[in-house]
Amino acid sequence: MSPTLDVHPPVASPGHRAPHSTWAGLALVLAGLVQSGPTQALPSFARQTGMPCVACHTGGFGPQLTDFGIQFKLGGYTMAKPDAPAVPLSGMVIVSATRTAADQADPLPDHVRANNNLKLDQASLFLAGRLGEYLGVFSQLTHDGIAHKTALDETELRYARALTLGGHATTLGLVVNNDPGNSEPFNALPTWGFPFIASSVAPVPETSTLLEGALTQFVVGTTAYAMVDSRWYAALGTYQTLGSATQQRLGLDPAGSPGILHGASYARLDAKQSFGDHWLAGGLVWLDTGLQPDRLAPDRNHVRDLGVDASYRWQLDNDHVLSLMGSAIYERQQHAADVASGRASQVRGSLHSLNLAATYYLNQTWGINLQRFALTGNRDELLYGGFTANKPGSSGTRLQLDWTPYGKSAPGGWLDPNLRIGLQYTAYDKFNGAELNYDGSGRNARDNNTTYLFACLMF
Repeated sequence: MSPTLDVHPPVASPGHRAPHSTWAGLALVLAGLVQSGPTQALPSFARQTGMPCVACHTGGFGPQLTDFGIQFKLGGYTMAKPDAPAVPLSGMVIVSATRTAADQADPLPDHVRANNNLKLDQASLFLAGRLGEYLGVFSQLTHDGIAHKTALDETELRYARALTLGGHATTLGLVVNNDPGNSEPFNALPTWGFPFIASSVAPVPETSTLLEGALTQFVVGTTAYAMVDSRWYAALGTYQTLGSATQQRLGLDPAGSPGILHGASYARLDAKQSFGDHWLAGGLVWLDTGLQPDRLAPDRNHVRDLGVDASYRWQLDNDHVLSLMGSAIYERQQHAADVASGRASQVRGSLHSLNLAATYYLNQTWGINLQRFALTGNRDELLYGGFTANKPGSSGTRLQLDWTPYGKSAPGGWLDPNLRIGLQYTAYDKFNGAELNYDGSGRNARDNNTTYLFACLMF
């Protein structure tokens, strides 16, 4: 699809710095940051461009982007029709019912029952769209219905320009954000990967790689990127940890931070190509950092994540889409600080994460999603002393059926609602290192099998 818009697409020329308004805007955006799920197809983007949600999103909903959606994001959210609304606002409400195979054990968070939880997961207000000729924003103010507090969520500011370099159409950009994976335009890596919506009250494994969200909201960084000929993508960035006082002012618990980053670098290479009805993308991702777990002690750990990913989409026709996504992340760890403090028994460790997912949408309305996930790691009697296996290890299968009745026609009013209703089931083979009695109190992996019914309304 090639919509005609009043477009100021892609990004800054080489050596061009983002204006001071970028940093002023960032100060406002970082007024508070809190954990939440991935964002969905925003009606503010549809009203700005005059295009239906399916122009940017597979199935008309969720983070899975089409080629047009990738262009819109990398272009700084600045594509707009002449009469686009001046203030790009949207809202979202998620309500859900969650049931686990066995009751959860105490202690539980406030307002969470041992089982059969009916919840307002979150209510959000988005400022998302064009701020200027080359500047756009994506920010989310969220009321967390589980924690009962309100703060800002995943946030980024983009400055983007389109130009021609050596005869090649090039988009150059600069993004300031609070998550190394936030700027990612593809959907195989964890930040924007499946599941796009998940239960906020069900048990989840306690171990993950840094690239799977451990740094989200605790850091701030800048990433420069380029897309050449709508095919070759590269990004390079650096991140630093927010101070503990700043984290507290932003509504975060500093105890949830993995530590202070030292020399953190992020890099991404990806390539995509279309072959008629088929679309293929694949690449590499890198995150490398020193990690000081204790602010009062100078000792540091070192963590390096290297990941590979691939995506495939088959557009059978305008109404039928099959997508396949996969990623594998290897995390190499050096626990010098943890060994010195008695938190770990091994200096060297590693994690291996694998995620495979398939989605199919019929008439851009009825969806079936299947995921296989697994994480393994080395044994450490101190670091994983709370697990009976003394090592991480969680795996399982997730199935989701969903219905998205709207999003296939151009916006016609201010509300322009979009809705997804879904039923999701997660079955665990292993949980925190073992299939049986993983916590020493008789709880088995299958006890955490979760049925999750949700409704997400965008407006």
